[in-house]
Amino acid sequence: MLANEQNLLGLLGRQNAQFVIPVYQRVYSWTERQCEELWADLQRCGAAKKAHFVGTILYTEELGSERCECLLDLIDGQQRIATITLLLLALRNALRDGKVKLGGITAEEIDQRYLHVNDAKDAPLKLLLSRGDRDTLAALVDGGKLPSQDDISTYLTDNLAFFESHMTTQRAVDEIWAGLQRLYTIAAQLEGDDQPQLVFESLNSKGMPLRPSDLIRNLL
Repeated sequence: MLANEQNLLGLLGRQNAQFVIPVYQRVYSWTERQCEELWADLQRCGAAKKAHFVGTILYTEELGSERCECLLDLIDGQQRIATITLLLLALRNALRDGKVKLGGITAEEIDQRYLHVNDAKDAPLKLLLSRGDRDTLAALVDGGKLPSQDDISTYLTDNLAFFESHMTTQRAVDEIWAGLQRLYTIAAQLEGDDQPQLVFESLNSKGMPLRPSDLIRNLL
């Protein structure tokens, strides 16, 4: 395992790389409570201009295709990466509306750097969620039609709405952007004989209990 400290936006903004949620992972499940905590942390470190550690991001790396040179399979960190993606999406939308602005970055630069793999017109999404979530996120990022009521991921839509409702003042946007730039993680890349499924089960055994369906999907 290779591990090092990285700026989270630097990791997420890696060019021509896509983050992929493996099939054995759970669906996105953070609620408004976790979003409130993240928002408060970002405001705090943004206002104080201090770094904030957001935990470990664990992944494996493999070669991609012509449209995406590198695939990073997220073993641990999906909830944080997905929620920060929603926050960046809300920030992009606020800048596009023209009610707020940021020095040093535009809405389109956020879109091309953190929401899509590169700046190509038909670039894939930067984050490819599990099958139950990916269509909802794609519609939110690219402005497409949302899935039907039975298939939509309400955690994604509700959390995006939460962040957008807080992007109403220039001060809030400035603090959140400053906080996002000060997020740090331990990026750990599995290699060689490391077994991702066993690491996933071990990491999640002490948090929210894995359901039988989670364990079966992991095993398969």
